[in-house]
Amino acid sequence: AAARTVLGTPDNATGIVESLRAKVTSSEAFQRKVAETCQQAPGHPECAAQAQHALFCQLLQRSPSEGASAMAASECGGSGSAVPSLLEVTMRRLRARSAPEDDLAKEMTH
Repeated sequence: AAARTVLGTPDNATGIVESLRAKVTSSEAFQRKVAETCQQAPGHPECAAQAQHALFCQLLQRSPSEGASAMAASECGGSGSAVPSLLEVTMRRLRARSAPEDDLAKEMTH
């Protein structure tokens, strides 16, 4: 309902969101941030898509605009409190991967 009030009709809101998403995600700074985030990820194409969505949602959520808040609620699944931050997702992935140093440390302690 909030998206409808702020952005007009649902079709208009969808068009605005897609236009904004295209403009933001095609920027050089945004692409650089996605590349940084996915540099260590083994499934790079999947990571890039997830990172783009998460970064776009974070930008919407941080915006002071009422319209952006409405877009974040409709595009990002609620108020955003349930959406993990990009840092959380990246750290989970890094922790899940076993580094050679970890194996060496285990050998040295036993």
